[in-house]
Amino acid sequence: MTQGECVFYLREIHGHWTTSTVSSEKLGQLAEAKLIEVQAGQPCLVRLTTTGKRCKLDGRSHYNTSLPHSRARTEKPRQWRRRDNVPKPKPLV
Repeated sequence: MTQGECVFYLREIHGHWTTSTVSSEKLGQLAEAKLIEVQAGQPCLVRLTTTGKRCKLDGRSHYNTSLPHSRARTEKPRQWRRRDNVPKPKPLV
């Protein structure tokens, strides 16, 4: 299994015991590589090892975006004008 495949399958597995949607064949390969721990039983529970956590974090993208962290507006909010030409409602009686 390549490094990219390992990272792909490790994305589905968490650091706490949980069930996984990854196939049992792939779970076996990850367990042989000591990236996950598998708890036998029904349902099969898995969790990341420290090596698996490191591999998962190393596989993340380090893409730097130019977008600001805050989406706060720099300009003033638009002022609403009162409409003076709106007719007043007529009495019902």
